[in-house]
Amino acid sequence: HAQPRPEVPTIERFNRLFRFVADSFVAVSADQAQALTKILHIPPSRIKLIENALPDCPIAVPKKPTAQQRARFRRGLNLPAKAFLIATVANLRPVKGHDVLLDAAAEVLKQHKSVYFLLIGQGPQRQSISEHITKLNLDPKHIVFLGQRLDVPDLLRHCDLFVLPSHSESFGLAVLEAMAAGLPVIATDCPGPRSLIEHNRTGLLTPVAQPHRL
Repeated sequence: HAQPRPEVPTIERFNRLFRFVADSFVAVSADQAQALTKILHIPPSRIKLIENALPDCPIAVPKKPTAQQRARFRRGLNLPAKAFLIATVANLRPVKGHDVLLDAAAEVLKQHKSVYFLLIGQGPQRQSISEHITKLNLDPKHIVFLGQRLDVPDLLRHCDLFVLPSHSESFGLAVLEAMAAGLPVIATDCPGPRSLIEHNRTGLLTPVAQPHRL
């Protein structure tokens, strides 16, 4: 699933070794297929494209929660009933750009005190993300860690905006999940999201690692 990147040599060394024993490679997006050829020099004839998708994805966007349901959801998280919720769904790993999201959050919260950020996912960067929150002097009440959840579609339905601040994505399945939940989406302009979002029409793309632009 990982997007091949020259700056991650350990993973790429493994992939290069696999070239000699694997009959084919599966890419989850066209951009990833191109990267497999450009960076790992795998012939296109040995790459099979099977794009990611959502299981049982509804044809229509689900009905939005009522004002009462939204308020109840927020109270369940010990947040104000009218809190504006910005969600991200990603493993807590450096490549997912949580540090960039927090830098952007610091700017947003200077102007909009009703905004709260929901971090959905778990991973090894949990402590460093908490330390970054402290470094930025952010009110921890506005950054809510929800960990790994099995009810992501329902969580997203109750939010107001979805953001994916990744430095790199091979596909960006969370973008599809947010779209299926009817949320507006902002994502970084890297290969995966770029193939899913038509900028200014079905979402917004922002430069990678630029908190102010995000």
